[in-house]
Amino acid sequence: MKHIVNSSLILSFLISHFSFLISYASEGMWLLPNLPDDVIEAMDECGMEFDMDAVYSGKQGSLKDATVYLTSGYTGTIISKKGLVIAPYSAVGNYLPDSIKPDSGYKSPSVFKEIPLGNLSAWILQSAKDVTYQITSKLQGVNDEKTIAHKVDSVSNSICSSMVLPSGHLATISKTSTGAYYLYHYKCFGDVRLAYLPPKGIANDSLRQERHSADFVILRIYADRSNEPAAYDNSNQTYFSNHSAVISRNKYQILDFVTALGYPNKSNRQVLSAEIIENYATRYEAQIKAMQFIDSTGYKSLSQEINAINKSLSSLRGSSVIDGKVKREMAFTNWAANRSDFNQVLRYANLIPKINLKYKERCTYVSQYEIINTISHNVETLSAVDRTLDWNDENEEDVFAALNHYFVNMDASKEKEMLVKVLDYFEANIDSSVTVSLFEVEKSKKYKGNRIKYIDDIFSKSVVTDEKRFLKYLDKPSQEILLSDPLVSLVNKIAQARKYMYALSIADDAEIAKMTRVFNEGYAIYKPALTMAPDANYSLRLSYGKIAGYAQDDVHYVGAVSRLSGVFSHSYLVPKTRVDSVMTSLYETVPSAKKMNITFMTDCDMVTGRMGYGVYDKNGELLGIVTSSNAEALTNTYLYDSDYQRLVVLDMNYVAFVIDKYAKADYIFEELRFGEVEKMVKIKEVEPEKEVEEEAENID
Repeated sequence: MKHIVNSSLILSFLISHFSFLISYASEGMWLLPNLPDDVIEAMDECGMEFDMDAVYSGKQGSLKDATVYLTSGYTGTIISKKGLVIAPYSAVGNYLPDSIKPDSGYKSPSVFKEIPLGNLSAWILQSAKDVTYQITSKLQGVNDEKTIAHKVDSVSNSICSSMVLPSGHLATISKTSTGAYYLYHYKCFGDVRLAYLPPKGIANDSLRQERHSADFVILRIYADRSNEPAAYDNSNQTYFSNHSAVISRNKYQILDFVTALGYPNKSNRQVLSAEIIENYATRYEAQIKAMQFIDSTGYKSLSQEINAINKSLSSLRGSSVIDGKVKREMAFTNWAANRSDFNQVLRYANLIPKINLKYKERCTYVSQYEIINTISHNVETLSAVDRTLDWNDENEEDVFAALNHYFVNMDASKEKEMLVKVLDYFEANIDSSVTVSLFEVEKSKKYKGNRIKYIDDIFSKSVVTDEKRFLKYLDKPSQEILLSDPLVSLVNKIAQARKYMYALSIADDAEIAKMTRVFNEGYAIYKPALTMAPDANYSLRLSYGKIAGYAQDDVHYVGAVSRLSGVFSHSYLVPKTRVDSVMTSLYETVPSAKKMNITFMTDCDMVTGRMGYGVYDKNGELLGIVTSSNAEALTNTYLYDSDYQRLVVLDMNYVAFVIDKYAKADYIFEELRFGEVEKMVKIKEVEPEKEVEEEAENID
């Protein structure tokens, strides 16, 4: 949900009056516990009032111990001494038993009725140690990449093995993008249960069916009688946490300092502009081209898939990612070209032009590979034959299931017609030197170029287009019989063309990777401060920033906070929202409900995707959890932009309201810990922000 105000006057005022605070946010998902001193100093200057021992400590309970990595890839936050965990709903979406329906939700009547969530586990970090020297000291004099990788694995395994850990503990080593190695020790709890899941029906809107105004789930970690990790067992008891997050009751406002803590998945901030262009523009546009062809034939509708890819492309084009990367690379090239050290000029000055050329030279191969691959996966006959060709003992069950689906649903005339159109398309759009073998049989004396006759004939004879013929083949299966099948032979030639294009599309990968490593080496000399924060790699990270809206364009300013009142308001901007009767009644009868915040936005730098990060105020108390982001933040895997990218944080006081008033889950609510309300000093509001809040329309 967001506030949109159509007012260029307000926008210009906010930009001009708050521009001095742009530096409030810092790029960087910082590794713990080794936070640079200048980062801590910057956080202090921005308003932080807690010591870093409150975030990470090996001697006492800290937020580290309240921050959980869920094996679904999300972050959870422990919010009670008895192991209650809050996370986004999507963290458990694939683990819910069939008896739980998201539309209806679930409320356990008591601790003893909480439902196990299969193989979902919760990992709690015990310690993190820099072991870079222990590993790199063993690599001296080794230059071969494979040998280096083998050595690193060997030394890492030796270090982990030297930690004699009890059952349920894990030691693992991760390498950062800056070349450092960290040893992590986790407790891995295999017994995670569902306590409360809000129904999606609290409030859905016509634009975003997958979202609702209570995007969270309450879980609980269970342990054995010694409070140690254990697999699910009826005798397990609730996990006693030595530290749990305290929920803040203090009001927040725009520009307040916040910090985010969690386990961001993967980022690739060191990626170059040419690689982004290849991965998005070249690959995605080729996929769209192939899907549009299939869509235009009437064979099947791929409009949803096309729209999804176009959304990603629009997000990229509407962001500053590529421009930002290009500017960075140009500045580096200019720096390198003007170095007084001639060796550095030779090593770094021509890197970017050379890398760009390599990507440009393979652009056609990448595009044509994606076209062949996309069509092969979306035309049922091609996909069925591909599966048959890949058939082995390990995937036999999956192949049989796919072929059974194909036989049951196959429309022979439709499939033959589509195969003809596919060959027409390949002949017109794919390099003839690669596809020449596809048309050899068709152009033989037997068919004389009659493509329809050729496809009709091979389709009627193939073992893969008729269930009876396929079952007969299974009586005496052989690779020789399969490859002599005329349709299988054709599809195999298409597969060979695809593999050939793929090989050409990655032929320069090793050379590009080597040049990219040299670029990163040089960039660390050029801008050492910007290379200190390593890319996200599923390890515990901290980021800091402020509560902030953003200027969506020259006219619209998006406010930082959304309120429950927005769920009930309707205008030409707001789709009609469906709200269930219980929430409606609460809104009408609970005085505080109309002014209650649901979400707020922050410019903290954390990767989008599988989120759930805890967001804390200046006192280290929990304000909320990150459940989504604005569209502009979808590209923050590659580049951070504090002006536009925002994380959307679900307010913990709204969560408590839902648990207490809506769900009446008393036993859960009673376990929550709340902080003391600070005595507020009256501060005169900035007038334009007041206007933003008064005129804003809430959009779910």
